[in-house]
Amino acid sequence: MKKTVSVALALVFLLGIAVSGALAYQFNDTTQVQEWISGHEYGSPAAWKNVIGNANTYDTFGANYSNGKLTIFTNWNPNKNGTDSTLVKTADLFIGDCNGDIDYAIQLNTLTGTGNVYTNPAYYTSDDIYKGTTNLVYGGKYDEGSPKPVPVEVKETETPSGTTSVVWTIPTDGLNNQVEINLAGLNLDQPWGFVWGTANCANDGFAACVPIPPSMLLMGSGLLGLGLLGWRRRGSENDIA
Repeated sequence: MKKTVSVALALVFLLGIAVSGALAYQFNDTTQVQEWISGHEYGSPAAWKNVIGNANTYDTFGANYSNGKLTIFTNWNPNKNGTDSTLVKTADLFIGDCNGDIDYAIQLNTLTGTGNVYTNPAYYTSDDIYKGTTNLVYGGKYDEGSPKPVPVEVKETETPSGTTSVVWTIPTDGLNNQVEINLAGLNLDQPWGFVWGTANCANDGFAACVPIPPSMLLMGSGLLGLGLLGWRRRGSENDIA
C-alpha cells in the first residue's frame, strides 16, 4: 500500500509542476479603492472607486501570469513620476499569500530592466506617505468588505535580497503600458497573491490571488483515489489469505 500511495503522490507532484508551469492566469482589476484626503475619509460615507483621479494616469486594467512571469497592464509608467506631485512615484509590487500577508516586494520604479527584490520587507502604506498632505486625494485603503491599507513602498532601511527582470513596454502616447516581472526565482507555491497600488498614492489598487491549478486538484484526487483503491485491494487479498 505504501508503495502505491507513494507513487501516486509522486505523480501528483510531478504532473502538478508540469501543469502549473503551462497554465496561464488572467486577472481583471476589480479592486476598489477608498478616497482619502489629509488622513481622513473623503466623503460621507467614503466613496469606493475603481480608480481615483485621472484614469489616463492611474488606471490599471489587469494582469496575466504565465511561465513564472507576471505582466501588469496599466496607464502608469515610471516616466510619470513626479508629474502630479514630487511625492508621487511608481509603487512597489508586493507578493504573499491570498490573505494579504507579505513575503516579497519588487521595485518596479525602474526602466533599466532590473528591480530589487526584498524578502519579508518593512513597508510604507499610502496613508503613511500622504497623511500629512492637505491637497492630495489618494486611495488609502482597498477591499470594501474589510479595508486594508495598501502597501506601496519598501522602507529605505531595507536591504534587497537580490534582483529580478522588470521590463516596461511604453507606447509613444504613454498609455496602455505593460510591465513584465520575472517571478520564477521566488519559488512561489500556489495559491499566492499580489497587491500593487499603481503609484504610491494607491489611486488604483490592484489585488489578486493565483489559485491552485484546478487540473492539479483533479489529477491529485484521481491519483490519490487510485492509491486508495490499490490499498483496499491489497487489504482484501490479505483478508482472503
